Amino acid sequence: MALVALATLAGIAVYGVITVARGTPATAQGKPGAARGPTASETLRQVDPLITDGQWDKAIAMLAPAIEAHPDEQELQLALARVFSGKGEWKKSSDAYEAALPLGAETAPLHAEAGTVANAAGRLDLSIEHYSRAQHLDPKNPIHPLYLGMVQIKVGKEQEAMTSLYTAAVLNPELSQAWGVMGELELRANHLDLALQHLAKARKIDPASVKWRRAEAKAHKRQNEPAKALDLLINLPEKDRYDADTIPVVVEALAMLKQTDRRTAYIEAARAYAQNNRDERALAELARFTAGTP
Repeated sequence: MALVALATLAGIAVYGVITVARGTPATAQGKPGAARGPTASETLRQVDPLITDGQWDKAIAMLAPAIEAHPDEQELQLALARVFSGKGEWKKSSDAYEAALPLGAETAPLHAEAGTVANAAGRLDLSIEHYSRAQHLDPKNPIHPLYLGMVQIKVGKEQEAMTSLYTAAVLNPELSQAWGVMGELELRANHLDLALQHLAKARKIDPASVKWRRAEAKAHKRQNEPAKALDLLINLPEKDRYDADTIPVVVEALAMLKQTDRRTAYIEAARAYAQNNRDERALAELARFTAGTP
């Protein structure tokens, strides 16, 4: 079945792979006196420069008959999976990984690759399975629970995600993304003190991150500390200060502080910047506010 799936994905030599998989007579390659085809290793050496150059279709055309001739060679199947990833054909790549994984040693890096591709393909449950398996095989690597947690958030498993992210943070306390995403989850749950604790750690590790700075500002605003929120955002570079995600935090903080003139000036400056840069998201956000309104 794996052979049929891969052949269908490649769109090449489908009939040949299906007939061989069903036990029909061998191709000319297996007949006495027939010319020997390239070995799996030879094919991989020939395909490698094609992959490096991004010649995806040529690589597929070379891999399809090689997979037919060597159906149990995991490296060929993995090469096909990676070619589809290079093309951005994530579902085909995911199918190819599923066909490749049973053919060789089970390793954490391969499950992590398969999990990443499944996530890109929108196969979130499958992605979770692979990242969980990667974590089981390599329990000291913080990246596996980090990525697992990110996908768990996508499917609404926020408690499981918190556990995964905390595991990642324990394994590597300098992993700013683990602390930052935990902070965002606590903010979403309105656990403001915990959110601020986690976000402060994330910002200490990665002080240049606007994402964590913005999340911390949101927590301060929600905690009725608009001045602290404003201090975090108002002096950012223009591209971040007038970003669609920053605008509502600044405008609402200025309204809470009853700084009407400053609020009006900010909205006008943000609108001019958004118009000059054709930032439709920022303009849509600004449309929610009326300059000068308390």
